[in-house]
Amino acid sequence: PIRSAFSTSPNTTVRSSNSVQWLYTQKEGLDAGLMLALGEGGSAANGQHKLRGLRLGWDTAAWAVSAAETRTQNNLTGTQVLRDRSFGARLSTGNLRLSAAWRKLSFASATQTNSLLGASWVMGATELKASWVRADMAGTMGTTALGANDATQVALGVVHNLSRRTGLYATTSRVGNKGAATFNVPGGASGLAGGKASSGTELGLRHTF
Repeated sequence: PIRSAFSTSPNTTVRSSNSVQWLYTQKEGLDAGLMLALGEGGSAANGQHKLRGLRLGWDTAAWAVSAAETRTQNNLTGTQVLRDRSFGARLSTGNLRLSAAWRKLSFASATQTNSLLGASWVMGATELKASWVRADMAGTMGTTALGANDATQVALGVVHNLSRRTGLYATTSRVGNKGAATFNVPGGASGLAGGKASSGTELGLRHTF
């Protein structure tokens, strides 16, 4: 859907030029956001898109939920609209934190629906992480059917905190593609053949200044 709406031009999932945003947040309770960009008649290649976005959420120490929708038009899409809808939830109990998210991108007849399940478990100075992500494609992009081009990603990670600001981390992830899908692990090799898997492992030291 993003490729249908923007081709290789910058898109509003990354940035939107000349926009105004209003945010309302509390330590607990309602949080909200509104974002508008008029487009100014500029091109998609310059990131000048007409955009309307709204987000509403409720946050507490034990749980949180949020929902958002963004609609974008540009000189490539004409009167057609790229819709970006998402819903997320978090549940925290003791040292365990569970999260779930759903996101659907749609343009014309092309759709991509992403689902995520995540968990983290804190044991003293060590935090264990796991996540599962599914990308379901549907519809067509031009004359190309997308329905068989799905993908699933599984990731495991660990962070060991040496101090409040310094920690060691390790992560491993694998993306399984189907059909002509070429989703890859960020930073992975380009030119992945359709349906082939992508995997990666990282080790590092992080310090917060």
